[in-house]
Amino acid sequence: MPYNNITGDITEEQRTAVLTAIETIETNIDFLINLTPAERETIPKMGENTVSFVMKATDMAEINPEFVPPYVDAVEFRSDYERALTLKQLGIQIISLGEKFIDTSMASGSESYVTALTFYNSLKAAARMNVPGANELAVELESVSPPVPTHRRSIPRSLIPSHRSNSPAPANPHSPPIEPPPSSPGATALCFHDSAVANSRRNAIRAILPS
Repeated sequence: MPYNNITGDITEEQRTAVLTAIETIETNIDFLINLTPAERETIPKMGENTVSFVMKATDMAEINPEFVPPYVDAVEFRSDYERALTLKQLGIQIISLGEKFIDTSMASGSESYVTALTFYNSLKAAARMNVPGANELAVELESVSPPVPTHRRSIPRSLIPSHRSNSPAPANPHSPPIEPPPSSPGATALCFHDSAVANSRRNAIRAILPS
């Protein structure tokens, strides 16, 4: 089911409150770390297939301390296990919330981009009718090089900037023609792409729920 258009503004007070809440989390759990890619790949992992083994070993070690090696801290053993479970539970909630931020940002950006394309094409149509000032505004807007949409099917064909060689007639013989906006790698890099978002989500989930 498609989402409804996003409405609502984020006030400065709300933004500050969210940032404060994030800071509160990091302050309350001040031992959070970031593993390197190599560490994530190589360290032994307690995943869904091994959590029962670790739980059983923890219980058995407490009941049978005579079998615990002298160099193993039994208290820390239990602490490590319970910490992992708690962080996993909290992390899943945080990832879910983060996905809502990313998805809502993506949807809001999409709505804004489509509106910008509508305005751009309105300027081009006005320039073709020699409306004073339209051509100059269109050329100025083209100077920021809006990229051609990656997912063209989701945007009406009439809104997609054309890359054909035939440009609309200028407003006057001395005005520059309206060229189709060129693709901008820099601008494209700022867009949220489905594959990049999916990869970031998979990496975040792997860090909490390693297989």
